Amino acid sequence: MEIILNYLDSMFAQLPDTEEVRKAKGEMASTMEDKYTELKAEGKSENEAIGIVISEFGNMEELIRELGIRERDASSNAMQETKPSPAVKINLNQGREYIEDMKGYARKIGIGVVLCICSPILLINSGVRTDAATPTAIGLVVLFVMVAAAVVLFIVNGISMSKYEYLQHEVFELEPGAKSVFGKLQGEARPVFGRKMAIGVSCIIIGVIPAIVAGIIFDESQAAKIGAAVSLLLLFVAAGVYILITAGMPYGCYDVLLQKGDYSVERKKNKLIDKVATIYWPVIVAIYLAYSFLTEDWGRSWIIWPVAGVLFGAIAGICSISSKNDNDR
Repeated sequence: MEIILNYLDSMFAQLPDTEEVRKAKGEMASTMEDKYTELKAEGKSENEAIGIVISEFGNMEELIRELGIRERDASSNAMQETKPSPAVKINLNQGREYIEDMKGYARKIGIGVVLCICSPILLINSGVRTDAATPTAIGLVVLFVMVAAAVVLFIVNGISMSKYEYLQHEVFELEPGAKSVFGKLQGEARPVFGRKMAIGVSCIIIGVIPAIVAGIIFDESQAAKIGAAVSLLLLFVAAGVYILITAGMPYGCYDVLLQKGDYSVERKKNKLIDKVATIYWPVIVAIYLAYSFLTEDWGRSWIIWPVAGVLFGAIAGICSISSKNDNDR
């Protein structure tokens, strides 16, 4: 209920402080509280109840028409008109819809990643248990089918979420009160997000243990046991990555809506970083693949990724400084 009251305060902050407005605010607060209590009694969760109440009573334009008043006074509006404002405005319902869609998207992408990680398990075990071609062929077929299914999930769901790409790249404005609501929801989600991240990372770390132990205890003559340990590793990694994806992507929506971190207004305006990234990472991938295939040194070629990440951080810093100097001129 506190989120609803904060939202109500933000809504009325842009209206003149008159007796009529104060009375309307009190009546609306009472109505919203009654509706919230009714929804909770029906078994709705707190977030569901808040979303329904705000969607039904949070229309600022309708409220202004009913009261027959203007926002602030003419002089205040004149001052506001002199300040450029983003062309895109996002209301609370649009933001909540984005978060819910991202939750579904994250689950499907997580499933796709799990399919990719687990796809070689049958091939690994069929290859170490027999020299027959048939089991190996079946393992290959299963691998390709699982990867193909994952690719379909990535493409189809990526297209469905493309309608929200502008939120990550364009500067927009949240409607009054929405910023405080999303800030509050992010604060409530942070502990759950932290626990899921810890569980996901723990799964990945635990999964490595059987593979290490098997490599120490068993020799090449016990390839089946080593294969089982590698399969267990892949299963643990898949579970951990799924948890990380389904926790991280929805939580990241709050940063997108609040325009924080990588999605800050300053970062969005710094288009130079995006241009560099579109060239930088494909070049890194090409270097990695070319070196690995030519040398067959896959065991050490992975080092390029942490080095590339650190280097890109330095390049991004240089781009930010360059863009800031251009803006100051």
